[in-house]
This record gives sequence, C-alpha cells and structure tokens, in this order.
Amino acid sequence: MTVRLILAKGREKSLLRRHPWVFSGAVARMEGKAQSGETIDVCDSNGKWLARAAYSPQSQIRARVWSWQQDESIDIAFFVRAFEQAQQWRTWLAQRDGLDSYRLIAGESDGMPGVTIDRFGDFLVLQLLSAGAEYQRPAIISALQQSFPTCSIYDRSDVAVRKKEGLELAQGPVSGELPPALLPITEHGMKLLVDIQGGHKTGYYLDQRDSRLATRRYAENARVLNCFSYTGGFAVSALLGGCREVISVDTSQDALDVAKQNVELNSLMCRARNSCVMMCSNCCVATVTAARSLT
Repeated sequence: MTVRLILAKGREKSLLRRHPWVFSGAVARMEGKAQSGETIDVCDSNGKWLARAAYSPQSQIRARVWSWQQDESIDIAFFVRAFEQAQQWRTWLAQRDGLDSYRLIAGESDGMPGVTIDRFGDFLVLQLLSAGAEYQRPAIISALQQSFPTCSIYDRSDVAVRKKEGLELAQGPVSGELPPALLPITEHGMKLLVDIQGGHKTGYYLDQRDSRLATRRYAENARVLNCFSYTGGFAVSALLGGCREVISVDTSQDALDVAKQNVELNSLMCRARNSCVMMCSNCCVATVTAARSLT
C-alpha cells in the first residue's frame, strides 16, 4: 500500500495550481512509513488524491511532485518518456542555434524535481539534488542508457544543497568513456573548452548562452571588462562582436588559462599578457587581456 501524506486543511491550493513542492508546514500527518526519497501519494485534508511525489523527511520541502496522474508509476518507463520528450523539445533549438551542448533536463521545468542533466555532445552530466532523485538513481540511469545509448554519463552530484536532503556528495563516471580534461563544444559559432570533471557546476554555465550571444550587440569597438569571467565565454563572444579589447578577471588562474585557450581556439587573440592586480586587501586575481586584430 502506498504511503499517504495528508495536507493540513486549506494547504492544497498550491498543488491545485500545479506548484510541485509541499513544504513541511503544510503537512498534517503521514499515513504509513516511507524511506527518504520513496514515492508517496499526496492527499488533501479530506483524503482526495492530488499528486504522486518523492518524500524527503530531512528537507523543508517535504515532498516534490513527480506526477499529477494517479495511474502513473514512477519507474524506468516514466523517465524514458520524460527524457525523450525533453530531447524532442531541445532538438529544434540545437538545430536553430548551432548547438551541440544544452541543458537536457532542468529540474521541475521538465517534471523532474531535483534532476539536472546537461548534454555536452555525447556526454551527459548528471546532478541529482533531492532525496527523490537519488532514490530513483538506478531508474534514471537505466532510462538515460536506453534513451541515449551512444552517450557516456558522468555524475556531478557534488553540490552542497544535497546535504539539506540528507545526502552525501557524489562525483565520478557512471557509464561509458571518461570525459577528456577539456571537451570542445560549439555555441552560436564559438568553439569553447569545457572541464566536465573539475569545472563549475556541470562544467559550464549553459544557462548564460543567450546572454553571451546578446553581448555581441553591444561590443563593437568597445573596451570590455569581463569580471568573474570563469573560462571566458563572454570574452570570446565580445571579441566576435567586434570589441577593441576585453579584459577577463577571475580569482582562478586555471579558469583564466582556459579562457586564453578559448580565445586562441577561435583565432581571436593577437596578443596576451598575464599580470596580478590587487582587487581588495586579501584577494589577488590574475587577468588575461585579449585584443581583436584589426588587420
């Protein structure tokens, strides 16, 4: 028998509007016992079924909705359907914008609470950030392997938010090949190098793709200061937009080294220099400067 979470009177309104979270203060009682991450039914104060969700006893978000359909099971087939629908939606975007890398699964936006999956070519980078996502790890991985048989999977569930769900951090290869130290990707005509294993988040800030493209509209003949530059995606885009000079500033020398490689990879650097500048009393950062050739 499925465990039921019963809401306090009047606390079902957000679920009726399809908000996928149930906060601890909305819970009246549990009927039965559930493990962390296990699938449960959410019901209103009168016992009316509302949703099927993942239970998280250690989080203030006590349940995250998987499905609004009472007859839908949360199994491998469920995740296969979700992944294939998500890929169908992304395919047109990738073809339109010339992308080989994009966010395949964006958590609740794709009906996958606590699940983030970024696709970099033939590498899928997985982040499971909730108790329910971690509980479904075997089904999620099996569904990915079924939906994307040619792709390798790498786990970057090394995000501190997992601790709020009572989960340990996790990182490492799941299946297929180990990603290279720097994986080349293509974005709006730019060639960029991504560090899947050691880079920020899943290796790159894919969510800033449109902002990087927009930078080109304002960069012509400008001098650009790119603070918190990471690996220089905005710098490359500004140079493609015709800027006279771009200075990238970051606390990580490793990131700046990749930024320089990204500029060179796109044949945009005619000179480069490294220097140290004092930004505050306890923070020394390195800068890499690149100027577009005007010849």
